[in-house]
Amino acid sequence: MTLFLEVAGKRPGSVSTSPRVKVAVCRPLVRLLSRLLKNVTITRNQVKALFDETMVKEAQTPADRKDVPSSPDRKLTREAPAAAPPISESIQHGTAQLGEALATDSIETVVLYSNVSIESGSPLPVLERPLAILGQCDDGNLCELNGNYGERHLSVGPGGELLLRDVALRRGNATQGGALYLFEGGLATLEDCVLEDNSALEGGAVYLSGSGTAITLSACFLLDNAALSSSGGGGAVYSGFDSATILSAGTQVYGNRAVYGGGLYVHGEGSYLQASSSKIHDNYAYQDGGGVCGEDARMELLEGCTFTRNTAVLSGGAVFLHSSKGVYQNSTFVQNTAHSGGAICGKSMHINVTNCEISENRGRENGGGIFLSENSSFVMARSIVSLNTAEDGAGIYLDRSWADFQLYSVLDSNAAADKVQLVAVGSPIAVGLNEGILDLQLKSCSGSPTAERVAGEGSRVQARPSS
Repeated sequence: MTLFLEVAGKRPGSVSTSPRVKVAVCRPLVRLLSRLLKNVTITRNQVKALFDETMVKEAQTPADRKDVPSSPDRKLTREAPAAAPPISESIQHGTAQLGEALATDSIETVVLYSNVSIESGSPLPVLERPLAILGQCDDGNLCELNGNYGERHLSVGPGGELLLRDVALRRGNATQGGALYLFEGGLATLEDCVLEDNSALEGGAVYLSGSGTAITLSACFLLDNAALSSSGGGGAVYSGFDSATILSAGTQVYGNRAVYGGGLYVHGEGSYLQASSSKIHDNYAYQDGGGVCGEDARMELLEGCTFTRNTAVLSGGAVFLHSSKGVYQNSTFVQNTAHSGGAICGKSMHINVTNCEISENRGRENGGGIFLSENSSFVMARSIVSLNTAEDGAGIYLDRSWADFQLYSVLDSNAAADKVQLVAVGSPIAVGLNEGILDLQLKSCSGSPTAERVAGEGSRVQARPSS
């Protein structure tokens, strides 16, 4: 069954302007949407399989360093419009219609033709079955669900599978997940959606809790959301224990803020983040992980991810990982800032970096590009660390950690007060040797070619043949 919601204005081709609901049996469409929902369902086995893939490509796409886009408000074609159109008048009757649709098991698809305002004190029911909500507002504008700073927009619980397309979730507020709350295996796929100006103590826009819970964000914009707790995380997204967050197809996360993980916070055993062809930029963390903060988590950056102009007051301007594992491929980290680890900071963690550019980042103290400590380890191949700045270890700073450089990686023109690009304190370093040429090339360190590397007490540099 398909439910058409017409709340403000007219549905194309209609005459009456009064709010109404049209219910029509459309079996072919139901079957098509059922298949679609099955196709977008994410199982736990699929999530684990995604992390096990280790595809490495030779080519790297240069970072697109355009200014921050304005608030997107039309149906997204991978680009945001210059300005948002005016918001329609709120109609309370629309909330009742949408609430009825969420609570009616026989309804599988809801089509919105105008904006819906969610009145404070009237939360919508929890979704516990497959349902598609599709926006088809006038002039191609995104249909908006307005939380009025008092209510969360949607909640998805056990058995719930939400498909949300061409809808903007704005001005939501809750304790956890200001716009969207997923729990106990709830699944959601968002396509061409905007999540903007939402707030919560944790997970300003989205909060995931419970085993098997997962969200896929495709061609979405998450902007200007905030996690407000003094110890909270995830300005845009909080992904908790045994949950998965997947970003793809040009999704952008920007202008969000939190204490931990200004953009995203991935926390707890089994928690997982995968991103491809996505941009995470201009986010702010009052402590760690301006773009992303991960603790006891897995993080995988695949083809075409960019981290730009993210800031953390303490550690990891772009990414901070603690007791976590990461795979970074074909991605760029540019113009991020933190006290330690302008781009990447890790403690008791392991990362593989392949075909990446880490450039123009700033560490106010140590590690303009990368700072690793507390028995961390990383492997770098076919990557460049250049034009980063810090007081000490402008390119890379290793403190009681381990590094392995393979397949021609380059540290070039990183500028530190002590004119040292690579600092290793109590940290073994292995460097590949191919036909007599070291895989780690050190170049142009502030005009001081004799001070390009320092191995501190208890450290060693070892040249070894590459496999």
